[in-house]
Amino acid sequence: MGGQTVQLAVSEGVATVTLHRPEVLNAIDATLATELREVFRALQAREDVRAVILTGAGRAFSAGADLKYLGRRLEERASADHLLDELLAPLNDVVRIIRGMPKIVIAAIHGVASGGGCNLALACDYRLAAAGTRFNQAFVRLGIAPDCGGTFFIPRLIGWGRAFEWMVSGELIEAEEAARWGLVHRVVPEGELLEEARTFAARIVQGPVRALAAIKYLLMVSLTASLDEQLERERQIVGMLAATDDFGEGVRAFIEKRPPRFCGR
Repeated sequence: MGGQTVQLAVSEGVATVTLHRPEVLNAIDATLATELREVFRALQAREDVRAVILTGAGRAFSAGADLKYLGRRLEERASADHLLDELLAPLNDVVRIIRGMPKIVIAAIHGVASGGGCNLALACDYRLAAAGTRFNQAFVRLGIAPDCGGTFFIPRLIGWGRAFEWMVSGELIEAEEAARWGLVHRVVPEGELLEEARTFAARIVQGPVRALAAIKYLLMVSLTASLDEQLERERQIVGMLAATDDFGEGVRAFIEKRPPRFCGR
């Protein structure tokens, strides 16, 4: 499944979504943006998928927006509104789906993650980077502001001051620096990137998926909640989870001193 610029493979509860324009470092044009939205909309509804890996084909995760595509559309006198509808609207939908879907999304990042491609990776729940990967916020070099949620996610990951410096400088940072800042969770050898992503995804699939989805939701809404609001949300969700088969299995497994066998119910 998928299209000409986005590939989808599903195996054992894990979907692997691959940006597939390797000849241009997976730069994002209107076709890729639209196909990526279609794939994530489909995954959102699939009960057989419990975790998603997002990666790129070839030498890079994504170089960001396809500037040749943008240049061509400007020569065709496309309006700013048309360009936003073609490119940014579907990408924003993808970011919303990633953050809102009750599945864990893992970014497997390599080569380069630039601009909107970088921010698409940072929207994911868990982020692995191959050694040697370079990250940047190149928007300022083009005379434009960050998109795809960059100004939302990055200050929350690394703090306002560091986010400001990185965005206004447009400088490249290496994977190890990104890990020190908190942009990525782990840096792994390039040849082990997808294996590590699949290993983490397998843990998710075998885990209490409803509890994992609840953790993702609670962390997300906590960003704008008061303490009282968050305590009430936790109370409601813990109450719902306490009635699940997985919670009963978790308690029994603890008492019996054995690994739990979660079923997702």
